[in-house]
Amino acid sequence: MPILVLAGLDAGVANGTNRVQVVAQSATSVLGFRREGVSELDVARRFLPATLVGSLLGALIASHVPDALFQRAFGVLMLVFLPLLLRAPDPGGGESAGRRWPASVQHAVFGALGLYGGLVQAGLGIPLLLALVGVAGLDLVRGNAAKVAINAVQQALALAVFAALGKVVWGHGLILAAGSAAGGYAASRAGARVGPALIRPVLALAVLALAARMLLG
Repeated sequence: MPILVLAGLDAGVANGTNRVQVVAQSATSVLGFRREGVSELDVARRFLPATLVGSLLGALIASHVPDALFQRAFGVLMLVFLPLLLRAPDPGGGESAGRRWPASVQHAVFGALGLYGGLVQAGLGIPLLLALVGVAGLDLVRGNAAKVAINAVQQALALAVFAALGKVVWGHGLILAAGSAAGGYAASRAGARVGPALIRPVLALAVLALAARMLLG
């Protein structure tokens, strides 16, 4: 998104245009995981309704609630979930590999993540993965596969809204999408092969960096 702003787009149009590359990256990541034999579409379908409802509510109240409040709240939550990430189970156990929270709590958490996505958008992938690991009980590889599937659908709907409002510059978006799609495909296949040995330390650093940014501004 900063690149699009530097290219001369205003913030609202840059926000909408950026969804083109996010959808492309998420969709090719789903394909990459499937090529490696990892698919969590059933998990994604289970959490999509709560996530999408939260996104709609977030979009509706975005102009009335300060983004900074939600950024700081989710910064704290990411630090709370970090120990769950570090204790995440190894691949192979599927959804039963880790402790699952009650279904009502799971849906509430994913609804809150959707709300965050509707309000702030930036950095949603990290807390979404933390929830899939710490709340839904997936291992890191399967959590990543479910995350990109959820993100692909959620951001496709958001892109449709922005496009309907005339806030997408397709030329800019498709240029970014080409690189993002290739990167997403390669990264998903590499992550599925290497597993937690690569994902866990990188994600832990990303969680700390994003939490610091949200808490400190």
